[in-house]
Amino acid sequence: MKQLLTCFLLVPMLSFAQMEEGWIAPGASLVVGHEGNLGFNLRTHYIPNERWCIGFETNLFPESGSLVEKEFTLNAHYFIEVEEVASLYPLLGVGYEEIKVEGEWEGGWRALIGGGLHKNIGRFAPYAEYIYGAGFESQGIFIVGTFYTIKLGKE
Repeated sequence: MKQLLTCFLLVPMLSFAQMEEGWIAPGASLVVGHEGNLGFNLRTHYIPNERWCIGFETNLFPESGSLVEKEFTLNAHYFIEVEEVASLYPLLGVGYEEIKVEGEWEGGWRALIGGGLHKNIGRFAPYAEYIYGAGFESQGIFIVGTFYTIKLGKE
């Protein structure tokens, strides 16, 4: 599982690093599931300009020392700046989720829709977002965290 997570985060970062402009933004977050269960989110986004970003994410929910739910997603955000204070954003995406039921993993695809708010503070950007996944195990999650932006190309 550790190797899968490493590949999930590093492959997009290495791919994005080949691009000549924009930013990459790895991040980590706390996730609150629809039943109040706690998990964590790891993400790597590519930000080509001040309006758009696209990224890979994973949400993992541990329980009693092992994973009981995991989701891998690809989503896009469109930033709407609010008076240079913060940015609001709608998001759309697709995800594949697996849950452990009686020791066996079951999974399926979900369409993702949601929105959030983030504030750039230097290279860090704390954010809060809500995402609803429709399809396999339709449910919503709330995510709070931060990401760190790394400039690509020449300054």
